[in-house]
Amino acid sequence: MQVHPIHFLIPSLETTSIKSTSSLADGGATQTMAIQPSFRKLMQSTLSNVNELQLAAQEASRKFATGESENLHELMIMLEEAKLALDLTVEVRNKAIEAYQELTRMQV
Repeated sequence: MQVHPIHFLIPSLETTSIKSTSSLADGGATQTMAIQPSFRKLMQSTLSNVNELQLAAQEASRKFATGESENLHELMIMLEEAKLALDLTVEVRNKAIEAYQELTRMQV
């Protein structure tokens, strides 16, 4: 059983390169711009990963309870990974809510 570091919860933030042609200002040369994935897509994929971990842990628990699997060690690792992923997700949500509340309290 391979133990994954915590960064497995966040998909890689690789940038996608696109080429655009600029106007006559710089002679029509092509420029390469990097596009970051949107926050929404990042959150959707991360929540999807957390959900998959929860479902896998639930399935492993079911197999252990019915006697299909006797590997308690792997079950405990899967349960702990799912718990840590959920705890991390809850903390990120709490920080986002806290930041939003701070913004709403700002006077303009």
